[in-house]
Amino acid sequence: MHGTALPLRRSAGVRTLHPRRDLGGAATALASALLGAAAPVGAAGFASFDTLATWEAAVGEPALVQTFQGFSDGAQMNGVEFLPGVSAGTNMDQLRVFVNSSGARFVFGYGGTAREAGLAEYTLALTQPYRALALDITSFEALPGEPSTAAGPGQMTVFFADSTSANFSISGNPTGEPVFFGVVADAPIVGLRWIEALEGNGGSEETGLDNMRVSAVPEPATWALGLLGLATLGLRRRRLGG
Repeated sequence: MHGTALPLRRSAGVRTLHPRRDLGGAATALASALLGAAAPVGAAGFASFDTLATWEAAVGEPALVQTFQGFSDGAQMNGVEFLPGVSAGTNMDQLRVFVNSSGARFVFGYGGTAREAGLAEYTLALTQPYRALALDITSFEALPGEPSTAAGPGQMTVFFADSTSANFSISGNPTGEPVFFGVVADAPIVGLRWIEALEGNGGSEETGLDNMRVSAVPEPATWALGLLGLATLGLRRRRLGG
């Protein structure tokens, strides 16, 4: 990912929402303008972020967070709901909480042949209407300050409730620190898939997932209706005042 916050983009899709036009007068024009600005012109609109601070600023409200510090070392996590309506999976044999040498805990997959074959992946399933999702990709580097053993970027895919998706190429962090990824959308996020980067030998670069964050974020239409209410109240006060 490049930059701190990418502009709002549209995933491939066909649906367009239209504002109601039976409100009349200035309120109608204002509602059309507000809803027209907020409503999708194609399918799910989204912005991606590579720092926690910019993601939190875009979300604008406290998020639910899972750090996995409350789980025991080796706890089985495949299919476990670790946040309301959020669970993880993998195509590897095991998905468990791993504790590294510094005491940090994160979800790590291992076992089977997927990583040796360069096909290792993690998935998240979301069953509640969250419109903001973020996580840390850990252990992308073997040691802090050492170059990645990956031969290229990993691939992140975010899936939306309108059956569209968005793809991102994510490279390792040269400092060895976790790589942050966050997204905010105007449609519910229903899933995520992280495919690990390939190493020079054809296998997958080992990574884990940590610090999962989700937030519902008000719908764009809700924002528009709130602004419409304030504007309508302002018009009414102007009329009453003379």
